This record gives sequence, C-alpha cells and structure tokens, in this order.
Amino acid sequence: MVDPAPTLIELDDVAYRPQGGDGAFELRVPTLSIRAGEHVALLGRSGSGKTTLLSLIAGILLPQRGRIRVAGVDVARLSDAERRRFRIGSIGIVFQEFELLEHLSVAENILLPYFVNPALVLDAAVRARLDDLARDSGITRHLAKKPRQLSQGERQRVALCRALVTAPKLVLADEPTGNLDAKTAEQVVDLMLHQARARGATVLCVTHDRTWLPRFDRSIELEALTGAGA
Repeated sequence: MVDPAPTLIELDDVAYRPQGGDGAFELRVPTLSIRAGEHVALLGRSGSGKTTLLSLIAGILLPQRGRIRVAGVDVARLSDAERRRFRIGSIGIVFQEFELLEHLSVAENILLPYFVNPALVLDAAVRARLDDLARDSGITRHLAKKPRQLSQGERQRVALCRALVTAPKLVLADEPTGNLDAKTAEQVVDLMLHQARARGATVLCVTHDRTWLPRFDRSIELEALTGAGA
C-alpha cells in the first residue's frame, strides 16, 4: 500500500475580517487540508472570499483567529519580513493581471524573485531552469523583449514561468485565465498543471470555469468549505 503524500496546506478554525471594513464580509474556514502534489481547483461565487483565502495561505493577509500551516510553517507566526521571504522562496503566485514590470525584459521578469530576495541565489542551475521553462512554455524567442511586445497569452506564460522558476512547493493561481480567450486559456491551464506536476509542486487554483475541473485532482466549493449559503 502506498503511503499518502504529506499534508502541505492545513487550515484550522481560521477567521478573517478586513480591518476597517463594514463588517459585512467575514471568511471562516473551519478546516482545510491539501496534500503535497495535489492539484486543486477552488470555486465560489463572486465576493465569497476565494482571493482572500489565497492571500491568507500566502501570508499576504493574517487571520484574526486560527492556524495556517504551509509546508510545516505556521505562516501567521512569522514576522512581515519572514513571511515575505517564505512567500518568495516557497510559493509561486500567478495573478490574473500578470503583474509584469514593463521596464524589465521577459527574462528579467521571470528572474524577479532573485532580484528582490537576497536569500535566493541566482546560479547556473536557476538559469538552466529559466531556459527549460521558457522552452517548454514556447517563449524562448521572447526572452529579450519587453512585456508590452507580447500577446496576452504570452504575458501569462511569462508570469507562469516566474511563479515556477524558484521551484516552489506550492503554486497559487488566482483566475489565471480571466483575461484570455478560450483557446489560450486552455493552453495556459494545461501548461501550468503540466509544469507543476513535472516539478512536484502543489497547485491551488481559483477558477470560475467548470470545464477545467477534469484537469484537477479535485475541486473545492468555497461555500461548502465555509458553511456559507449559496
């Protein structure tokens, strides 16, 4: 019998309410467990807290109550600087808006984590990983270009390479195909999951498109997870 993979993400009795808000929104997650190597889709209605949940897992936001552990690290107990270092070194984030810096080349955008975190070492192995990711993503010929010279689909491929270049344990994707046409979106989702699986990374992906669900190991409905009404 094969032993199950260890738990990579574990939330217990988590509650979050925006500071200074009107009190109308509060995210409560009694429990959530995602194993290492799983590819999980996160669904829910608009405003239900999907992006908030990703931000809590990444340590961008802190809960008012509860525990969030990622790769054995209690994220909420880290200092601001420690959370930032942990996020850059252990988590790859793919945003809907790409978040590319227009004054940098494509290659520099992909390697950005190494420029902003001195704990990451930009060595020959990293440059080889950059070359592999660019080749597999079909953007090798664009590495010297600026992001504004690329199509929307190519820009998202660059963002995906940046999320994977540090060989993270976890990839968090927030509606990564929201700005793409259907064909390009399908290619990006397949590429993200293929690249993550090849590198043993866990994926938690927010999506509204249920046609992608067969590509994931399982899906989570946020309303069912939180106990909120539909």
